[in-house]
Amino acid sequence: MALQHGRTRYTRGCRYAVCKSAERDYQRNRYRRQRGLPGDWPDPPRLNVIDAPAISSHDGSVVAAVRAELDGSAGAVERPGLAAVAIALAEILDDPRHVPTQPAAARQLATILDVLSRRSHRRGKLAAVKSMTEGA
Repeated sequence: MALQHGRTRYTRGCRYAVCKSAERDYQRNRYRRQRGLPGDWPDPPRLNVIDAPAISSHDGSVVAAVRAELDGSAGAVERPGLAAVAIALAEILDDPRHVPTQPAAARQLATILDVLSRRSHRRGKLAAVKSMTEGA
């Protein structure tokens, strides 16, 4: 019985377009299964993380704590991108499938929260020069 074109024929050396496509699909699905990802890639949600409700049904303990800390922070309003990154890192810390990356995510989250909690002292160059010359 002759083998049909597909992944089986690819593993035996066939490089026909159908065989390569079947192998590519298999490897893509294998990658997703190993990492606990969904079988198909849904469109990412379009969500404004700053204006989102404080606690959603998907929030774990770290995400809820980060959202609570960002609610009282003026830095989160000034820098919404960093606030979004902080929430994304908190989601990694809550997800048990991301254990290998959690220490690095925790370190980065602490750094970002520190940056967001600082008061922004954005002064122009002339203001900096003036403050240096006034003391002299």
